[in-house]
Amino acid sequence: MKRVVVVALVAVSLFANVASASHVAVNDGRDTRGELDIRRVAQSGTDFPKWKISTFKAWGRQKIWDQGFISVYLDTFGTGRHDYYALVWGGKNQLRATLFRDRKDKPDYRMRDLSFRRPSASSVKVTIPLNKLKIGSNRATYNWYAQSSWSDRSCQQVCFDWAPDIGKSGDGIEEPLPLNL
Repeated sequence: MKRVVVVALVAVSLFANVASASHVAVNDGRDTRGELDIRRVAQSGTDFPKWKISTFKAWGRQKIWDQGFISVYLDTFGTGRHDYYALVWGGKNQLRATLFRDRKDKPDYRMRDLSFRRPSASSVKVTIPLNKLKIGSNRATYNWYAQSSWSDRSCQQVCFDWAPDIGKSGDGIEEPLPLNL
């Protein structure tokens, strides 16, 4: 009986630690050419988490239109591959943020527009509603990373920047899923 109580207490303690884990902010150095070199990414919130992506240089819709994109990628199934991504982009008349489902063997699926705001001329804060995403069974966490891409004369083959610096693959930052999902 004591063993069952100890196991239950340990399980509750571990679960509570995951549910109350603090969000990690990622600082990134000047490590790529182009206008959207990521300086810092800070994540906040649980049910409707927000990612604030800050760059070294100021930018706006007209500057990034057809040249630059900022993305937040989420792995919700635990496969090490992203399942969803938020894309911040400059449309012809306004800045936009859109959520996509990245389907492995099919074209990406546009799910919805996302809420975002511009805290400064060199940052954007985008909200991703986790309750609209499919989450893998028995998952207590999800992983994320941010990416920027830029193409112009200085980046003719597209300059990418990742935060954290995981390259084209990797797990990224692990965050707890809200308890009510």
